[in-house]
Amino acid sequence: MINSSAKFSIINDDSLQVLKLLPKKELFNLIFTSPPYNLGKVYETKTDIDQYLNVITPILQESADRLTQDGSFCLQLGLGLYKDKKTVPLDYLFFPIMESFGLKFRQRIIWHFRHGFPSEKQFSQLHEVIMWFSKTDNYHFNLEDVRVPQLYPNYKKKGIVTGNPKGKNPGNCWDIESAELLVGDFWDNIPNVKSGHCEIVPLDDKGTKHPCQFPVGIAERCVLSMTKPGDLILDPFAGVGSAGVAAVANDRRFLGIELDKIYADAAKQRLNAVVDGEASYRPHNAKIPNPKKI
Repeated sequence: MINSSAKFSIINDDSLQVLKLLPKKELFNLIFTSPPYNLGKVYETKTDIDQYLNVITPILQESADRLTQDGSFCLQLGLGLYKDKKTVPLDYLFFPIMESFGLKFRQRIIWHFRHGFPSEKQFSQLHEVIMWFSKTDNYHFNLEDVRVPQLYPNYKKKGIVTGNPKGKNPGNCWDIESAELLVGDFWDNIPNVKSGHCEIVPLDDKGTKHPCQFPVGIAERCVLSMTKPGDLILDPFAGVGSAGVAAVANDRRFLGIELDKIYADAAKQRLNAVVDGEASYRPHNAKIPNPKKI
């Protein structure tokens, strides 16, 4: 099922059943996934929140059980539906669940995007959350591949340049200017996949696309900082393979499990394009130009 020489594998099946067939040993260096939000999208059945958690939790548990000692688990979440049709931030519900697996909380990352669902009764929802956990305190984190430019690269103190010429640690939180390459736990330069985005994956000749496709850059930043070349990354809710693109394009291996055959087939085609050097995606550090003034 896991071929150490293959760059990727997409399995079209039930994630829980597939994971249970894997040996209970350290397999995955990074788990990056975004489960359904229980909003009634075309790929899910909206249900009571307790039933929803009963379905998702065992899949996350089986995944976490196969994480390496220096591995990380990144869970991307938005808003879901709670009891009596109330909305709830899903990270609030999943935090104690993830801790119950023995995982250690590292950071809560905010992904901010500029275009969301418009609303007249509340502020438009323009962010989602990535919850980063590690298996142990000896987790892998590579700062070098996610350093950001110094704001003042030539600043000197007593005639000596003080900043690291390779760039600076992104720090804890930045209010990011759109044209700068600044990265912290507030990620503002990765747009969501809307009309015209280079990553949209057509699912048929009518232009149908995945309703909640997340951008490759979200996963890529985690892949680069939390894994090494050759490492194995898992997404048990693979969708059209965005996490796989981030993995394979950066010399990592990928296992994706997806229940929907149309999505799974699209993911395979997309990842084959990455292997052939023909994939189109927006890197995590691409600049967003300031909008033109009218």
